Amino acid sequence: MIMNFKGKSPKISETAFIADSADVIGDVEIGDLSSVWFNAVIRGDRNKIKIGNRTSIQDNVVIHANPENGVEIGNDVSVGHGAVLHGCRIENNVLVGMNSTILNGAEIGKNSIVGANALVSEGKKLKENSLIIGVPGKVKRELEESEIEAIAENAAEYVEFVREYREEMNSTRKNSF
Repeated sequence: MIMNFKGKSPKISETAFIADSADVIGDVEIGDLSSVWFNAVIRGDRNKIKIGNRTSIQDNVVIHANPENGVEIGNDVSVGHGAVLHGCRIENNVLVGMNSTILNGAEIGKNSIVGANALVSEGKKLKENSLIIGVPGKVKRELEESEIEAIAENAAEYVEFVREYREEMNSTRKNSF
């Protein structure tokens, strides 16, 4: 469902993919070739949520903000299944692992990986090129160049998935008559 809220309507690029079961509400902006997958919820009812280009918001992700902290997600970001992003900032070329949580005022530097199930505490500012794991999330080490490249490759794979899903949807529609 794509829904206006209190006079604010989502601004979604024509090249973005929004799954039918995803909810995008209020003051939300979604960039070119980005994707919002099944059962994801992006609720811009309290503050702005901005999602860059070629960014995938995977199944069951929840993105919300509070009045003090909007959400900003950069380009070429992959947000893994079941993650929760609340009032935080994610720079370009980041992989947010499955079921991880990033809280109000936290910032993740570019070219970083937030490991699965990590919890990034409120207000935590984590530098670029970091592998962030644990509860609470801490920088374990600096990423290697091959790992940084793999983040970009993951984002590119989701852009390709969008193309495949669109082809399948068009094929299904043609065959249903």
